[in-house]
Amino acid sequence: CDWSSDVCSSDLIVLDSDNATYNVKVGKRLTISPTYTNADNATFVWKEKGEVISVSRTLNYSWNEAGEKFISLSVTNSAGESYKEIKVNVLNIIFPIISYNVPQEGLYIVNGASFNFEPTVENDNNATYAWYVNGVKVGSTKNYTFSSTTNGTYTIKYVVTNEDGSAEIEFKVNVCNAEDIPFRWSFEYDT
Repeated sequence: CDWSSDVCSSDLIVLDSDNATYNVKVGKRLTISPTYTNADNATFVWKEKGEVISVSRTLNYSWNEAGEKFISLSVTNSAGESYKEIKVNVLNIIFPIISYNVPQEGLYIVNGASFNFEPTVENDNNATYAWYVNGVKVGSTKNYTFSSTTNGTYTIKYVVTNEDGSAEIEFKVNVCNAEDIPFRWSFEYDT
């Protein structure tokens, strides 16, 4: 609810997942930490199949068997109630998943400039990270800043490994002078 105007809305609970879906491994604890708007003096109830599993602002819970779990969160105060539905995939094995959009021809960077790579990684609890440039390991953090003063094409590889396996992506970075960067205009209409 909009706690000040008695209008119910689930927008007052903002989950730490974009699509209200979480993955967790069997036997591992899942922590869901929503942010709340105007939730002073509120009560929090997390339920699975109608049974209360937590009454905290944050859910910290584990499951002993694989499968899809559906959780509801309700937040109540004197102005009313707001709720969210959450899907949890409890899996036996969880591989890391890397999301990073790179054009097919690679990225173009001006000679001497820096570019910060910040891929999105799912299932990276207790994971290790490795960045390689032309086969040489250059980093072991989640993000990496690339820079070169030598023109050319560089192959960047990013590897994320957790206890169940690894995932990797590979792409090109083209370092060149500013006037050599390809530039394209495209318009949907002729006028």
